[in-house]
Amino acid sequence: MQLNDTLLVVAEHTSAGYAGRTRANARSAQLTAAFALDYSTGGERLTHRVSGASYVALPLTATPLQNARMLYRALRDRQASTLNIAGNGIRTLHQHGWTQMQVDFAVLTTISRVHAHWPLTHIFSGGQTGADLSGLIAAQVLGIPATGTFPLGFIQRGINGLDVPHTREEITSQVLAGAEAVREVLRDLALLAT
Repeated sequence: MQLNDTLLVVAEHTSAGYAGRTRANARSAQLTAAFALDYSTGGERLTHRVSGASYVALPLTATPLQNARMLYRALRDRQASTLNIAGNGIRTLHQHGWTQMQVDFAVLTTISRVHAHWPLTHIFSGGQTGADLSGLIAAQVLGIPATGTFPLGFIQRGINGLDVPHTREEITSQVLAGAEAVREVLRDLALLAT
């Protein structure tokens, strides 16, 4: 499948804070899936609170198969086909020894297993580094339409904890480059298997 930026909408919330776009993304989807190692962060508590019963925790300590089973059940139980991908940012994940690429593969592997049996029609995300970004990358790799809604200024928090503004084009390039990097590794793995 070719990478296709027409499947990706990069949107800007009217607020520069994180809470507004967290609420917007949770309300846009029928279910929020939180990929995290630390569910006690302020962002994770807010995501759970605003998502209410339409929330499923998918700990990155579980295998992608275990998470796929939990996600499949949650989607089926709600008859949902739209998903908000949330979770820890790269700063928190890095503190636990995770890289962006590791999170990308954990989210992609989970989503691809579910999507094969319960097709997703749209993925939403807050677009932050870590799990949010992985959701947009997985959507691009799998050909699922996706919307990333960022704080005003297309703000992303980096591994150093600093909030950095971006342009829509920079974010689009970031997602496409991440998807291409994942696809390259998948191609290499396929070659090794032959």
